[in-house]
Amino acid sequence: MTRFFLDTNILFKQRFVSELSRRCDACSHRICVSALVHMERVFQLRRQKGVDFDPAFVDSYIATHKIEIVAFDRDAADHVAKILGTEFPCDADWQLAKWLRCAQAVGQDRAPPASPRSPATLDWLIARHAAGDNIVIVSDDRGSEFPISVRRVGQEEALEIAALGEGETMIAIAMVNRKGGVGKTTLTLALADFLNAIHGFRILVVDMDPQSNASLTMLGEKRWVKCDQDCKTVADIFAEVQKNGSIPAGFGKALVISGIERVKGVSGTLSLIPCTPRLQQIEEELMEGDAAWRYVMGSPYFLLHAALSKDVFPSFDFVLIDCPPALGVATLNALTAANGYIMPTIADHVSTIGVSQLDGRIRDHSKGIRREIKRYGTIVNRFKSATILHRTILAEMRAKPEFQPVWDIIVPDTVKAEEAYAKHEEILTLRGRYGQESHIYFQALGQLAEEFIRRVS
Repeated sequence: MTRFFLDTNILFKQRFVSELSRRCDACSHRICVSALVHMERVFQLRRQKGVDFDPAFVDSYIATHKIEIVAFDRDAADHVAKILGTEFPCDADWQLAKWLRCAQAVGQDRAPPASPRSPATLDWLIARHAAGDNIVIVSDDRGSEFPISVRRVGQEEALEIAALGEGETMIAIAMVNRKGGVGKTTLTLALADFLNAIHGFRILVVDMDPQSNASLTMLGEKRWVKCDQDCKTVADIFAEVQKNGSIPAGFGKALVISGIERVKGVSGTLSLIPCTPRLQQIEEELMEGDAAWRYVMGSPYFLLHAALSKDVFPSFDFVLIDCPPALGVATLNALTAANGYIMPTIADHVSTIGVSQLDGRIRDHSKGIRREIKRYGTIVNRFKSATILHRTILAEMRAKPEFQPVWDIIVPDTVKAEEAYAKHEEILTLRGRYGQESHIYFQALGQLAEEFIRRVS
């Protein structure tokens, strides 16, 4: 949930506030205004309208748009209320009173400047309470009074953020690692099988990797080729925008292949949106023509979200997004559409190098889209417990913040993993695909699915 705090210059822009209210009403977002902003705006209206001012208009407007009035600092709010109740001070008096009260509230022990109108001290108070919370300040004021740590956006950006919450009733997880060969696809498919077959969850796998291994494994080669020829892949979301500048209504739904049967006796609740190598070419064109794409769509990183988050994702309990071994446009689209990410890795130097940079890049992207992308942690895959190197690196991972949390269940390195992948066109029981229930690989995956439910739900 995001709380949108409206600045004085935004509060009574009715068309914008009405649309923001509509979008917030469709999800769990809230519109708020600080008591000081509210009082300042009322004061301005009273001065402008004089005896014609009707206080009931403000109360009705606030109630109609479901705006919550928040008193960040009761002393400051009471002080302003007393001013409003006794006299109409001149602008300088008003700004000076606001400066002194807000400076006191945030512990700023210094005298006001010669012109108390700048900077706006009210923003200090808002910023103090916004730090660390999922709060967005909506303001047309682009001055320097807002600290960098505070998310401040204009009207268009606020509406874009509000739209991110619409329809998010499921949980979407991006499987991310810059290093290839760590078992992202194998682990994604195993989790899909166990969550679907044992726990009965409705699972959608979204293949974002141009190598298309998840698609080939789930569909078989003939069926996958037909999807590619019919332009029914995730790459065609990007191609559609590239060609026509928009995503038609229902476009994402048409890409979903439902009723995939991988586990004998379980069908109808495992679905896929396949990928194709064409995505790599489109991604390269996206990166080369970033400015042109931004002109058409606002940002090339919201395309997957626009096509799937509202129309497709709510039909499932979990969405697993298999990402390529790179942090390009495809992976950033997956992260924008997801609630958070999991990093599968092998406990060796090659697979774990650069994780801090990956974590920092994702945090930067999260700030860029102004929405939290939760780090659900690290799954250690293909672990060789007899190897000193693996045991040593696992211990180091448990101590480093960029890997946290390291999941309790460690997936062992076993030939069963390769056998399960090799039997991709066969419909088998879980035991036939992943070994008997007594096998360490079957047990690890079963326990991993339970830990997945516990950690991400």
